[in-house]
Formats: sequence, structure tokens, C-alpha cells
Amino acid sequence: MAKLHWTNEHGQQLKQLREAAGVTVAELATQHALSKGHVMQLEEGGDSAFYTAEIKFTVGRKLMRSFGQDIARPQDFMLPTYSPSAA
Repeated sequence: MAKLHWTNEHGQQLKQLREAAGVTVAELATQHALSKGHVMQLEEGGDSAFYTAEIKFTVGRKLMRSFGQDIARPQDFMLPTYSPSAA
């Protein structure tokens, strides 16, 4: 089973979309019931604000969609996971 992965490129794109819309980090966070730390980690990297990589990807994708953009092919951003039965 593979895991979805939020990339630095996604973060840069989200930041560009937010800035082009004239929305602050605080405004975006409030609109989506997130902390500023969540939005900042989506844009700049880091994982400590998120329980899993899948949640980070899902939240980031939701924010991008709020600006009318989407990740073209989410399956392109899946990382393989280790499976003892496959070894």
C-alpha cells in the first residue's frame, strides 16, 4: 500500500495561490479551521502539525481546491510503503 506525499512543490504552489488571492496565512487557517502552523507547514515544509502524511496531503489538496486548483494526478505523489509480507 502506498502513502500520499505532499511535496515542496505543492507547498510553493499553495503559497503562490494564497498570495495571489490576497489571503493571509491567518485568514486561510481561520477559513478552514486550521492553525497558522498547519498552513505554514504546508507551504514551507515540516510534519509535526500533522498526524500522518496522508492527512497532510488531504488538507493541502483541500486548500488548493479552495483556490480553484487541484493536484493533477494524486497517484503521482504516492510513496511506496514497506510491507513485511512483500519482503
